[in-house]
Amino acid sequence: KKYPESLYLPAWVVKYGQKCRKFSYDIDIKPNIKWQSVEYGQWLKKEILPLLNDRTSAYEILVDLDRHEKRFLEDEEFGIFEIGYLARRITDVIDNAFVAFDLAKVFLSECEKYKDQKKLLANSGFVTQEIIKKISHDKIGQEKLIFNSLIKSKKLVLAVSEDENIGYLLPKENEIYPEGIETYSSNLFEKSDVLSMNTLERKIANLIDNKESVIWWVRNVATNKDWYSIRGWKKGKIRPDFIVAKKNKNNSLELVYVIESKGEHLIDNPDTQYKKSVFDKMNETEIEALNFNLIRFKLNKDFQFELVEQNREDLAISRFFN
Repeated sequence: KKYPESLYLPAWVVKYGQKCRKFSYDIDIKPNIKWQSVEYGQWLKKEILPLLNDRTSAYEILVDLDRHEKRFLEDEEFGIFEIGYLARRITDVIDNAFVAFDLAKVFLSECEKYKDQKKLLANSGFVTQEIIKKISHDKIGQEKLIFNSLIKSKKLVLAVSEDENIGYLLPKENEIYPEGIETYSSNLFEKSDVLSMNTLERKIANLIDNKESVIWWVRNVATNKDWYSIRGWKKGKIRPDFIVAKKNKNNSLELVYVIESKGEHLIDNPDTQYKKSVFDKMNETEIEALNFNLIRFKLNKDFQFELVEQNREDLAISRFFN
């Protein structure tokens, strides 16, 4: 009640004319990916098929209790290119069966021109894998390019709003089962779901709860669609671990932290690096306040999105809430 402005969190909003709506991957990104803009046939011909000349024959090893037996795959009916199979693999990436089928035809047409069909069939798994890697890479590149172009054109803005159709307000209640003895003093709610936290999350919660500059904190419920999620240029949503309001020396709201924690073994994986890129984009983007109704307070526009790495959580939390 004392800091109502701290409960509103930013979301990506699309502006069109005098109207606004929430950013949607299916509306704003997916239809604008241009698969015909890349000469995939030429790419396959120049970049991948020449590699087959240097590849050894593909084989599998069958193991039994008595011996190891090497079996060459070109001696089997194995790995034969089939348009339906390749189209299904491509559909897993681009989520459009019609476009996937057209791309599969382009790839297979180029494969049919390859002079050593026996070697090609023996290495069909390798070729298919490279095709999928290429399409996945190009998809991510186009998604990010489209997203950034929307921001540059000011059609896409990062905003806080009291309008539930475009903004986000934290839930008014949080049901916890089973209830235990509450050990935290700064939790936004009376009870916290300690049992669902992993070791790293519990440590971060303890560190945050002991900081005098913390007004309140809450663990974001990733499994509940009513809780906070962040959109980026990929289809999936990012659901951070913690939201923390910080006060300044005058006891006024200074800013709100949105924190994602990651185990040491996950810090370099593509998913974590993507989340960091989205956080970086949000930190460098000026947040707008979109007011469509009269409210008794000024919406907060100061936020910081942070990725906290395991074994560096003490330093990070101390730096945030000094």
